Amino acid sequence: MGIYDPDFSMSANMGICSLEDERMKMDNHILVVEDDAAIREGVRILLEGEGYIVQEAEDGYQCLKKVSDDIDLVILDIMMPGISGIKTCEEIRKISHVPVLFLTAKSQESDKLLGLMAGGDDYLVKPFSYAELLARVKALLRRYHVYSQTLQGEKTKDHWIEYGKVKVNTQCNEVFRNEKEISLREMEYRILLLMMENPKKVFSVKNLYESLWEEPFLYSSGNTVMVHIRRLRMKIEDDPQKPKMIQTVWERDIALDKICGNSLTGKIICYLMQGLLAGLLVLSVTYFGGKGLLQRFFFRTGYVYAEETERAEELQEYVTQNKLSASDYKMLKKWGTERNIDDFTISRGKWLLFDISYNGKIMYGSREIPNLTWRMYHRISFKDGTADVYIYEGTADKYFNILMVFSVVLGVAACIGIVVSGMYENVKYIQCLMKEVNIISRGNLQGNVTVQGTDEIAQLASGLEHMRQTLVKKEQIEYDLKSAQEKLVLGMSHDLRTPLTGLMAYLEILKKQQKEGAVTQEYINKAFDRVLQIRDLSEQMFEYFFVNSRHHIELEPAEDIMCAFGDYLSELCALLEYEGFKVNTDRLEWRQISVCINTDFIGRIMNNIISNIEKYGKHENEVCIQLCYGNEEVGISIQNSITRFDSEHQKTGIGLQNISIMMEQMDGRMEVNADDLTYCIVLYFPEKKEYHKISKV
Repeated sequence: MGIYDPDFSMSANMGICSLEDERMKMDNHILVVEDDAAIREGVRILLEGEGYIVQEAEDGYQCLKKVSDDIDLVILDIMMPGISGIKTCEEIRKISHVPVLFLTAKSQESDKLLGLMAGGDDYLVKPFSYAELLARVKALLRRYHVYSQTLQGEKTKDHWIEYGKVKVNTQCNEVFRNEKEISLREMEYRILLLMMENPKKVFSVKNLYESLWEEPFLYSSGNTVMVHIRRLRMKIEDDPQKPKMIQTVWERDIALDKICGNSLTGKIICYLMQGLLAGLLVLSVTYFGGKGLLQRFFFRTGYVYAEETERAEELQEYVTQNKLSASDYKMLKKWGTERNIDDFTISRGKWLLFDISYNGKIMYGSREIPNLTWRMYHRISFKDGTADVYIYEGTADKYFNILMVFSVVLGVAACIGIVVSGMYENVKYIQCLMKEVNIISRGNLQGNVTVQGTDEIAQLASGLEHMRQTLVKKEQIEYDLKSAQEKLVLGMSHDLRTPLTGLMAYLEILKKQQKEGAVTQEYINKAFDRVLQIRDLSEQMFEYFFVNSRHHIELEPAEDIMCAFGDYLSELCALLEYEGFKVNTDRLEWRQISVCINTDFIGRIMNNIISNIEKYGKHENEVCIQLCYGNEEVGISIQNSITRFDSEHQKTGIGLQNISIMMEQMDGRMEVNADDLTYCIVLYFPEKKEYHKISKV
């Protein structure tokens, strides 16, 4: 594909600036100034995932040291140790026009006015939406680049590329044809811009696809390119059926090049052609060379004449013994047939008397013998006189036939050898790819996929390598985001505990000292209940991320179930009885069974169960605890009656998820059976036959 009209110029209106944004990302440097390491890391990972180059600073002093002409945006916190964000922004404005985005927990209108008056360009309050943060970052960068270009005195015409009736504004991604704006899709614009920037250059379909789509070219990719070219011609050509601006160029050698060099089919055809030529050459040389040698051998040694003379002597003996005449064709034919003689004739003068190929008697004088001077005749005495006998046994033909078979076999072997040797490298390459794909299929994405050549196999390998790199990048981004999320949530959960503890203390004091009436006391009790809910939720969140972040847990040596669970169940009963519950342990039967547990996890599980019974259990009904046995496992069953919980006590389900995860990491499982009246949770642990230490991954 190429642009051949010298008066042609192109321009595109994308309607969106996605292409320009992608270009901007790779060149933009963003400085994140935040004293909280978790938030700083989360913002950095988010922006790097979008393609931006991010630097970090933990206070205003570091920020001022890192601000330079290379920085395109500053994300600035206000409440920082040392120098505040407001003061930092004022100092930045003395040396740079770089946009400043305040990212702070100060949400008052006066705070926003103060930040904007100090030189800030935008203001975002914590907690913030990452999507909103990205949108504000893109908007600030876009405005900053336009502003910078204006300050540098760039002329508008520098952003235009003109070619004939079409012109392109590369800054705003606008396209005009005959001074009328037209709308192009993103990929149409990119194709147009690439060709516009390289006029009269011929692009192959493969070049266009790999340059614009940034993916390995496959056979099906050609249709995608041609569809976009066809749509582009509909919008910029006077007559799309007879394009003058974007023309398809056919080169004479392209098809041959594809057949002979760049495709697997072409390689196979070339190998077959080479094999056939080599086979024919070997066949010709072997046969004709061997035939010449045999003929020379027969001529020099007189081998054929000696064989014929010997047969003539045998015939003379046979004729004498049987007193045959030249016309006894039956006896003569029998003699020739028994000896597999191919050509056997008898003549007298110029007249044929006998021919082994005829059935019946040949009358004398009826057939004339052919005038073959090269034939060698032997004089044989018959009963009715002498006659000339020609005997040819076909000895030479046998050797020539053997030579022909040998030559054909040798030619076929040469052909196959050439084809196999040519395909050997491809077979080795396929075997190499199979090994690498097997490694990747087992989850190991660190090994590279070898890309060798330009044929279909190489394209497939290139696609696999691109897929592997994409998966590696995706896994790394997911891991970084997950790590940042875990750090952030764990930090927030941990930080919630301090103010909640203080609030609980003050409410407890008010609860004890309040003497003003039942109504106020009721509200205090409700507030206290809310604090308890927040505390429980915080602890459940902390426990959830704690459990999920434990990639490796160590199970303790196997021990008897009474030793493993006795203390925990005893403590469970004591705490429930202290809270006013009745506990039934009549069916608590201990057997000689060993299990492996993690004491930290068992303690957390029991605390969750106690907390749920305290919040949702009926005090007037019993809590039944028993042990269940079967299928090489032992289960701890805890059943209680429940109340219908109101809107103030809705379950989040995090506690059960935590219990389930911890049981799975201990090779166990959890079952929950519940209805409107009862609630039963059963913890199953596998029986261990041997006492040893087990590591769980």
